[in-house]
Amino acid sequence: MVARVTIIFFPSMLLLLFLFGLLYFVEKIKTKPDVSLYDGVAVLTGGEGRIEIGLNSIKTNLKAKLLISGVGEGVSLSSLSINSSYYEERIDFGRKAKTTLQNAFEISNWAKKNHYNKVRIITAAYHMPRSIVLLKRVNSDLELLPYPVFSNRVKLDEWWLWTGTLSLLCEEYLKYIISYIQPIFIKDKF
Repeated sequence: MVARVTIIFFPSMLLLLFLFGLLYFVEKIKTKPDVSLYDGVAVLTGGEGRIEIGLNSIKTNLKAKLLISGVGEGVSLSSLSINSSYYEERIDFGRKAKTTLQNAFEISNWAKKNHYNKVRIITAAYHMPRSIVLLKRVNSDLELLPYPVFSNRVKLDEWWLWTGTLSLLCEEYLKYIISYIQPIFIKDKF
């Protein structure tokens, strides 16, 4: 009898804990962009609108530079249709990062090299919580200013009704949980 109750109770509690955590995670995603002053801007590649927001960020803050992290080898200013004469000295490409953790190391190293204390972080809204957790784990001294990008394809209103959004948010929430518990063994070795 006790074994049967245990078999039902613990999985039920885990499921409830997961669901409440997922609800909290989705609310966290809906956070408005931080518009505080910043020294530098870092874009994590992989989604629509991110680079444009990064470019606008350095247009409004003429002292800031932009890092586009996780860029492929063939990518250049001209391949992105960016006026290279205007932006050449203000945009850096991070070409090593293939994962979010590697993005965190790349951004941290870039910020240290440029003596930046406050960096605007631009990535997809659903990706932002995990990116911030990993960036803080890699460099706790860096002040991070999240600037999430909201996609029309990710339906955050009534997200549970949209199969694609539901599976994306569950997957990202699991990765977010793992980012808290995974050890980061190598500091500044990326």
